[in-house]
Amino acid sequence: MLDDTRLVSINGGQVRNSIPKSCVIDFVSSKSREEIVEILETKQKQYPELRFDIKEIEVNKSLNKSQTDKLLKILFALPSNITEVSNTLSNLTQTSCNLGTIKTENDFLEIGYLLRGSNQYSMEKYFHKVKCLLELGDFSLDILTRYNGWLPDPKSEIVNLSKDAYKEIFNKEPEVLSIHAGIECGIIVSKFPDIQAISLGPNLLGAHTSEEKVEIESVKNTYVLLKKILEKLN
Repeated sequence: MLDDTRLVSINGGQVRNSIPKSCVIDFVSSKSREEIVEILETKQKQYPELRFDIKEIEVNKSLNKSQTDKLLKILFALPSNITEVSNTLSNLTQTSCNLGTIKTENDFLEIGYLLRGSNQYSMEKYFHKVKCLLELGDFSLDILTRYNGWLPDPKSEIVNLSKDAYKEIFNKEPEVLSIHAGIECGIIVSKFPDIQAISLGPNLLGAHTSEEKVEIESVKNTYVLLKKILEKLN
């Protein structure tokens, strides 16, 4: 174990709504390069996805041991996964969260963190858990945006109308799913609670990662479907 580690800086991730792909950590340790490599290679056997590259750097200042321990414990304790599944809709992720970015600049450490979900009570619960953890680590909290939860209604009029539009265009039954997405719907429904809402869009691959891609043909299909839905609404 690197039990004498003192952190100098930690930087990773691109945007807070994306799962980070890599992270660069600068630290001070009395152990030799060979000892550090041996420790990391042991960890790599436990976590095959781990990749590392080591180089020596010049260090002017670092956190002390107590500060380093507190920070690493906070980062380890922060939830970054699916936290709850729906008890009413099968296989639907209800709440999830992830640490998207971490940046060291001068004497400050900034964490970008995103919480998302369809159930407002669940969202509030995990918000306060994360808030408490960060405050224990002496972080100050700055809320940039708050997304409201949105509970889908598979039997609503707009869903049935959209299914009919889909069948007319593609000559087959659509597969209507409740998925862990649709932030815009949550924001709009929170302001107009009596309206009906659906979320539709093109096929995305690797969503919320640095490998995110869109299937171009599905963009065209989404446009055609949206047009037909709007025609039916008129």
